[in-house]
Amino acid sequence: MPHDVVLSGYRIVAGTDVAIAANYQMANMEEYVPRVREFLPERWLRDESNSKLVGDTATPFMYLPFGFGPRACAGKRIVDMMLEIGVARLVRNFEIGFDYPIENAFKTQFFVQPNIPFKFKFVERTA
Repeated sequence: MPHDVVLSGYRIVAGTDVAIAANYQMANMEEYVPRVREFLPERWLRDESNSKLVGDTATPFMYLPFGFGPRACAGKRIVDMMLEIGVARLVRNFEIGFDYPIENAFKTQFFVQPNIPFKFKFVERTA
């Protein structure tokens, strides 16, 4: 900030770096994500016939952690592949359980954080 300012009752001194999580703000606005407070994982699925989002998300460009187009992160494909391999190995080798209710599972401060213990139960598959 180039000069002192008061935002929502908080005094911010000149020279203080201020970060705004714009993607978080957009992701919590009804005009971009209808029924924003509901847990609807299907909103991120794509229709195989035309690759458009199946859910009622207003824009597919709302959440792009690796960027988009020619300036997108070069490591995105590597990260995607490593995650797919890691998840496939976990699912292949373990039965995975979660013994907690998911109501109010997350709290939001500067970042979205778990509000319940994030303890999964992994039982090694024998066959």
